[in-house]
Amino acid sequence: MITEALESFGRSGVPLYVLYNGKSGTLQMLPELLNPGIALDALDMVAAGASGGLVGCGFVGDRVCLM
Repeated sequence: MITEALESFGRSGVPLYVLYNGKSGTLQMLPELLNPGIALDALDMVAAGASGGLVGCGFVGDRVCLM
């Protein structure tokens, strides 16, 4: 399951961070090396584009983390 999810984004390993906009259904892949500025800028850009729900997800080891 994790391997298939990674492959769907053209990746073979972790970390993989993807923002999902619940209203538009769009996905935005974030860089492997995140810092607070990158994460907050990405959240601001998605929030400015739509007011729908937003879920950030990342793979940590064999677990999917939702924020």
